[in-house]
Amino acid sequence: MINLSSLDYNEIINQEKIVSYFQELHSVNRKNILGIEALSRGINSKGDIISPISLIKYARENNSSIQLERIFRKKSVESFKNWAADYPDLLLFLNVEVTILPELTSSPPVRKAHKRGFLKGTFTETLFGITK
Repeated sequence: MINLSSLDYNEIINQEKIVSYFQELHSVNRKNILGIEALSRGINSKGDIISPISLIKYARENNSSIQLERIFRKKSVESFKNWAADYPDLLLFLNVEVTILPELTSSPPVRKAHKRGFLKGTFTETLFGITK
């Protein structure tokens, strides 16, 4: 595993060097792809992939969780647009830090999308395995 330095973290955040990969989520009952889950990773200056666990841990320790979460969501949605054009019924699943839920659910773009019927969601809290 690549060690995350403060220099790497700041570069990843300031330059938004986050990439999103997608994992298919299958419906056992329907026997089809229900949606895709966005998996975010950082890229350091050497091109190494930095795990989300390292990024989240560093963000928590340095009071920048909200900033990191915003970039995760932004990059995931930007990347999802490529899929959505070809598969309009495909659902996007995002993992978010529970501490940012009030900000996420009260933001004007989210409220507008929900009101227009473009956003449907359920918030499910799970334990990710990182302790503060």
